[in-house]
Amino acid sequence: MEFLSSPYFTEAGWRPSASPVPYFQGALVFMTIVYLFETYLDVRQHRKLHDKQFPKPLTEAIEGLGNYSIKKKESEEESDDTKQESESEMSLLAATQNKFDKSRAYGLDKSTFGFVSGAYNQLEATAFLLLGYLPFMWTMSGKALLSIGLDADNEIYRALMLLTLTTIRDTLVGIPFGLYSTFVVEARHGFNKQTLGLFFMDKIKSFGLFIVIGFPVTAALIYVIRWGGEYFYMYVWAFLFVFSVVMMTLYPVLIMPLFNKFTPLEEGVLR
Repeated sequence: MEFLSSPYFTEAGWRPSASPVPYFQGALVFMTIVYLFETYLDVRQHRKLHDKQFPKPLTEAIEGLGNYSIKKKESEEESDDTKQESESEMSLLAATQNKFDKSRAYGLDKSTFGFVSGAYNQLEATAFLLLGYLPFMWTMSGKALLSIGLDADNEIYRALMLLTLTTIRDTLVGIPFGLYSTFVVEARHGFNKQTLGLFFMDKIKSFGLFIVIGFPVTAALIYVIRWGGEYFYMYVWAFLFVFSVVMMTLYPVLIMPLFNKFTPLEEGVLR
C-alpha cells in the first residue's frame, strides 16, 4: 500500500511530511465517504422517481378546488372541429398528472446522467490525487513558461499558466458531458433551445472571460498575499469582498447579456 502514502509524481526536492497525521490517506478516505454518502442519497431519490403513483394528498387538494379545466395548446389540437372541441380542454387534475409524469421522466434522465458524470468525476479526482496531477501541472507550467521565454520562477506567471492549462483540460473533458446533457437529455424533454454553434460559442466566451477577469484577479490575489505579510488573510478577505460587490453590479449588466438575450418588460401590471 505504499502507493497510497504519497502521490506518484512529486516535484524535485519534495519530502514526505514529518507529521504523524496521514493527511494524504485522510483526503482519499474523506473524498470516498462524501461520494458514497451523496450517491446513497441520489439512489434514494432515483428510486422515488420510479414511483408512478400521483401523490394522494395533492389529488385530494386539487379535487377540493372544484371542477376546473385547462385549455390545451392550439398546436396540440386536431383539425377536425368536433374532435378539436372535445380535446381542447382537460381537467385540472389530469393536466397536473400529465405535468407530474413529464417531470418524473425528466428527473429520471437527469438522475441517470448524474450517476455517470458523478462516477467519472470521483474516479478522476481520486486518480489525480494519487498520481499527483497538480504537482505535475505545476511542473509543466514552468516548462511552458520557459518555452515562450518567460520567467518560470515568477509565481504570478506560473500560477496564470497553471490556471490556463487546467482550464483548457477541464473544458475539453467537460465538452462530451455538456453535449450529452444539452442535446440529448434536455432536448428529449423539450428544454433545449441552443444550437451546436451557440454551445461552442459559449465555451469560447467563457474562456475569454476567464482570461479578461481571471488573470487580473489571480495576479492581484497573489500580490496581496505576498504583500500582506502576517495578516494577509485580512487583506485577502477585503479584496475578495470588494471584488464580489463589483461583480454583483457588473455581472447582470455586462456578462449575462453575452450568454442570454434580454428584452425590456412590456408595459402592464408588472411594470
